[in-house]
Amino acid sequence: MINKNKRLKKVVAALTITGSVLVTNFASAADVWSSSQGWTTKEGSYAPYWGNTAFHEVSENGKHYLEPWARFKYDQATIDNIKFYYESPTYNWYPGFDISVTDDYNTSVNADVTQLYSTFPNPYYDVDDDPETKIPAGNGYNDESEVVCLAPLQMTAETDYRFKSNFKIVTKAATEYAFTANENNQYMNTTRYDTRLKRTYTPQL
Repeated sequence: MINKNKRLKKVVAALTITGSVLVTNFASAADVWSSSQGWTTKEGSYAPYWGNTAFHEVSENGKHYLEPWARFKYDQATIDNIKFYYESPTYNWYPGFDISVTDDYNTSVNADVTQLYSTFPNPYYDVDDDPETKIPAGNGYNDESEVVCLAPLQMTAETDYRFKSNFKIVTKAATEYAFTANENNQYMNTTRYDTRLKRTYTPQL
């Protein structure tokens, strides 16, 4: 027979809210959610007019990582533009969204392509160690994470699309991230981009 009281004592749960930061601890795991911050305008003809962002920091089983989240919506005119860019032989572009460290030579975090997630139709995931075309080139740390929609004709207006990135935290340092809408050619190289928001996060755990 299982002693439920004894079993429950092995699980320690603490929920603390300090300002705008939510901290949750479950035994060896802990996580923190930042406050949210968003935008309500756009510049690029392919960019979402509305979006919101937050950071989710997790420490569990010896792993320490940060999940920047973005959710965003496109109006009908933008969806029409996206489909035009995709179907036009002049462009043949695919819409995307990236979350990247603004300093190409930052060494505090490292993006993990295996942990990316999006609700885009037929998403393609990628991480890059920028800069790729300048001297000196990348420094061995993936500073860019991206999702590209490979089925733009399935995109719809006012849908609440999501993109979750993942960066391994190497050192605890304040790091600035850019949240950017983009268009990409058939080789998955960015042709146009519109940075919607920049914000800084410092690890709490």
